[in-house]
Amino acid sequence: MRVTQPTVLLGLLVVTAVAADGDTLYAGDYLTAGFGARGMALGGAYSALAVDAAAPAYNPAGLAFAGNYGGLFMHSSRFAGLVNYDTLAGFWTPDESLGSFALSWIRTGYDDIKLTRWGEDGRPEVYDVVDSTSNAFQLTYARQLVENLSAGVTVRYLYDDLVPDTSEGGAVTADGFGFDLGVLWRPSERAGLALVVHDPYTVKTWSNGTADTFDPRVVLGGAWGLDLAGIDSVLTLSGDAEFILADYGDAAQLDLGDISLDLHGGLELTVADVFSARLGADRGKLTLGGGVSLWGISLDYCWLNHELGSTHRVSVAVAF
Repeated sequence: MRVTQPTVLLGLLVVTAVAADGDTLYAGDYLTAGFGARGMALGGAYSALAVDAAAPAYNPAGLAFAGNYGGLFMHSSRFAGLVNYDTLAGFWTPDESLGSFALSWIRTGYDDIKLTRWGEDGRPEVYDVVDSTSNAFQLTYARQLVENLSAGVTVRYLYDDLVPDTSEGGAVTADGFGFDLGVLWRPSERAGLALVVHDPYTVKTWSNGTADTFDPRVVLGGAWGLDLAGIDSVLTLSGDAEFILADYGDAAQLDLGDISLDLHGGLELTVADVFSARLGADRGKLTLGGGVSLWGISLDYCWLNHELGSTHRVSVAVAF
């Protein structure tokens, strides 16, 4: 059976509409922090450009255009060192007719937390040092449906391990499952249109019996590149409109009642396919960055402005 573009789009919207009830605000916020310094420097406007190892996070369909194999690693220390954020991914395309596969991991951690208690001398003492982490382990599959059009899915297992609950004598943990769906139309290497549904149904259950349902997010994205032959460069403009199916009020850029809207935009200048400079706006916050790419290896940097402290992020990616 041949799958057509309208069929794919209708399926994504139906799945999202069914699951948009009973959500927990901010439950999946750590999954939206970004994946790779290039996309983050472009303000998160990466759903139509993610044809690399960052595809599992931004648009799983982009993995179908990523190449034979590759990977990505990023580390950042956020908010003056309070939070560590790491991502790791690897992908492989055994054959175009079989599609592309990727494994990835996202970890947010409050590390080296000192637990204290009153000592026998009446003074506080450190009795343990622990980490509080949230993890997402992901499997992504993507395949070209027809020429220039691909679809993909990312399924994830979630696991949280928080500071031990000393009153109960055990750790506070949670686990759950979820998935993303995406399509990407890429008429050329310089242009693309994307539709992504993040967390149409993702639930995480805590050890105390409570459960969090993540807010579904629908992203409409586009990218367009202009060849500047006179200076051997490419100027790329990208933009994402992120519709959150929940009422975030003033926390969203645009409050549409039961739906919130955040905007992402980016501009990239690449010279000689080697050096890149990037500028972006992530929900109204300024992002800057750059990168160097040689022999299939890319080193990228992103600076993100935030009222709690600026964040510096560096990632290394390979693709062959």
